[in-house]
Amino acid sequence: MTRCFAMFSILCLFLACQAEESRRERAFGTDDPSSSTDSESSSVSEGLGGCDEMDLLFIIDNSSSMESVKENLFSNFPKFVGVLNDYNASKGGGLKFRLGVTTSSVTRDFVTTLPNSDFEQPFSTSGDDGALLGQSECELSAPWTDGPSPTFQEDFSCLAQLHTNETTTVEMPLLAMELALGEQSAPGRPNAGFFEPKSEALLVAVIITNEDDCSIEEGGRLMFTGTGSCDDEGSEGLHSPASVKAYLDDLTGGEGRYVVLVIAGPGPGKCESIFGQAWEALRLRRLVEELGDSAMFGSLCQDDLWMTLEATLSAITATCDDLPLVM
Repeated sequence: MTRCFAMFSILCLFLACQAEESRRERAFGTDDPSSSTDSESSSVSEGLGGCDEMDLLFIIDNSSSMESVKENLFSNFPKFVGVLNDYNASKGGGLKFRLGVTTSSVTRDFVTTLPNSDFEQPFSTSGDDGALLGQSECELSAPWTDGPSPTFQEDFSCLAQLHTNETTTVEMPLLAMELALGEQSAPGRPNAGFFEPKSEALLVAVIITNEDDCSIEEGGRLMFTGTGSCDDEGSEGLHSPASVKAYLDDLTGGEGRYVVLVIAGPGPGKCESIFGQAWEALRLRRLVEELGDSAMFGSLCQDDLWMTLEATLSAITATCDDLPLVM
């Protein structure tokens, strides 16, 4: 009896490991992320909640150096939308999704010290502070678009045509994400109705930038390294990866109920592509490491950004299949 129980336990452990490995391969590592069959997806999500609704927030760097990158992204959006439209949710039937777009620019006053200098000076940035954009320009009834719909692809492309901010020199996508999902989604605020905390929908945040994150609190002290990156140790008030994870865990109801996808410079140093340069996103990479299976990092310096977007979609659908129930 004891021997049978031991063999049964070993078998269960083996099957659990195989299921987890299958999920990770579909999300992050296969050469063909679309190769998994519907039956495989269903078996992995058995016993979990799964999802049939998804809230997608795109946080896009709107600095002038991103213009050529955005043009390439726009050309690939039709395929991105096509995958979402054709996706069969693990609960059965199609997927309902909501998509909003904001920028990585935030309004903040702080002090800063330039590299190789002890002189502190006040610095100010202005931005959209997480507000979803494009409602009037795209003639939408809300500052987001819902899918599937015949006009979703057109609406998505319109929303992503962000105005260029010529003044913002400090990108704060993590702070913009928190503002978009928190303060700006409160009743009476610009994003009201876009996202509901601890809902049954999977939350997906996609950050696209050619610089690193320097999310700083109001009145903070921002220091830079010799290579121009934000200095985590010398600065005061920078958002830490651990604090961002704690925020997302609390907002959604726990790990596995959200996914953060970063498309940025992989480093080391600056990378070059047909779109220009992208600086190493050290802090954003640390966030991806902190979030583990709930995050993915893709290179902005691939000449064909569809490869990165395709891997992103694979991670999204794998997480949707395995979405745990809200506790």
